[in-house]
Amino acid sequence: ENLVAEEKKEPLDLDFLLKQLEKLNVEQKKALKLISEGFSYKEISKFLGKPINTIRTIIRRARLKLSGQNKQF
Repeated sequence: ENLVAEEKKEPLDLDFLLKQLEKLNVEQKKALKLISEGFSYKEISKFLGKPINTIRTIIRRARLKLSGQNKQF
């Protein structure tokens, strides 16, 4: 008996992904890329030369923009 739920694999919609990424500014793209590669907020702060709280804000706004919850940022 398999107790682990089988993950449903859906094909990646590249067009959708590219359209979503177009919503982001350059800083947001850089920050999300670094987060996805496993870097910490502190490391990203050093890489981009910005205070850590600014990095947190950049990432939070990018996530909101991608989720469609806030179109202002």
